[in-house]
Amino acid sequence: MENKKNTLPGPVFEAGPGWGEKIGRWIKDNALSKILPVFATIVLLAGIAKVYSKPSQPEETPEDKLSQQEETPQEILVQVRPRDGIVFVSRRALDEYLKEFPELKLKPEERLHIENIFLTKFKGVVLSAGQEVAFLKTDLAEAINEALQLSEGKRQKLRAYIK
Repeated sequence: MENKKNTLPGPVFEAGPGWGEKIGRWIKDNALSKILPVFATIVLLAGIAKVYSKPSQPEETPEDKLSQQEETPQEILVQVRPRDGIVFVSRRALDEYLKEFPELKLKPEERLHIENIFLTKFKGVVLSAGQEVAFLKTDLAEAINEALQLSEGKRQKLRAYIK
């Protein structure tokens, strides 16, 4: 018999391990020496990046603070003293409210405007000594924002009433 050799043109491929088997063998051989250290390094770097990449919080302006109403008491209680009217009571409520915002400085004409707002709001209310009057923080914040946005003409008119 004659020795039959493959006479087909082109390469002859022999069956061998496939890609899955090659990758599996490489993982077995290198799991502790290469894969585990690389994985541990990636986890460590991700943790460090998370800690140091916290977004910086922008500084709050007084107007931003005024708009936040997350404080637990939503009102300021002011006790009426003998011979007090709504103007004096509203001044004390405003002063109490401004203690929470020390960076907010109001000019005298702005304070007068706020007093006028509460004077009209409490028009006809009779106050007696010992009575407690509740001022909502939202009302105080709105009055302050309105006073801060007064036009120069309105400020000039209010300056005439300041002693």
